[in-house]
Amino acid sequence: MREKTIYEKIAEKYNTTPEEVRREMQIAIDAGFDSPDPAVQEEWKKMTLKGDRPTPEEVINYAVKKLKEINENMKKKIIAVISGAVILIIAAGSIYGKSESGHKESEPDVVGTFSVNRDENITVVANRGHIGDKEAFARELLQMYKDDSFHSTKFSTDRGYATSLDMNIYLWKEDIEDGKSVMTAEYRPVEYGKDHDVVNNPDKFQLYIDGKEVEE
Repeated sequence: MREKTIYEKIAEKYNTTPEEVRREMQIAIDAGFDSPDPAVQEEWKKMTLKGDRPTPEEVINYAVKKLKEINENMKKKIIAVISGAVILIIAAGSIYGKSESGHKESEPDVVGTFSVNRDENITVVANRGHIGDKEAFARELLQMYKDDSFHSTKFSTDRGYATSLDMNIYLWKEDIEDGKSVMTAEYRPVEYGKDHDVVNNPDKFQLYIDGKEVEE
């Protein structure tokens, strides 16, 4: 009997299709691949890619290869180094753990996440038809991240809080499939490599909305 692929296993658990699982993984990878953080880009350069962008298969194979190269005592360190190369399967699963709610407005939710070391890239569904004040909404999302209050995703802080936060934001969940983001919000460190995080050192970060710096 053929062994089920990782996509099939996740799809079966969350009542969706393998194609949908792979598509959501690719969205998360693309978000991480577009990070402006030099440290993040250095991690991507370590991978051998057949195309312009990494595929889910390439990312998973790279992670597995790295884990095989180390002994048991080094696993915690390697997880920290290649976390950016690992698709968070649990996070991908959480996309399907929440039932469809149509267009009923509710709290924003994180439906996908991808991290490189402690740089977080997240996909947010606003669950509303319009965002009037983008800056206020971005700051609301940051507070929800600090409080870990998103419904579908809980962030691990074992290695500390995010050293940068990139958010692709969609009005409704189905807009993700169409690639129609309503805005992007990024909390970038003023200086890279200082190990500041968005929770404990908010004054060391600059907010960007749709790629433009927001004046404080």
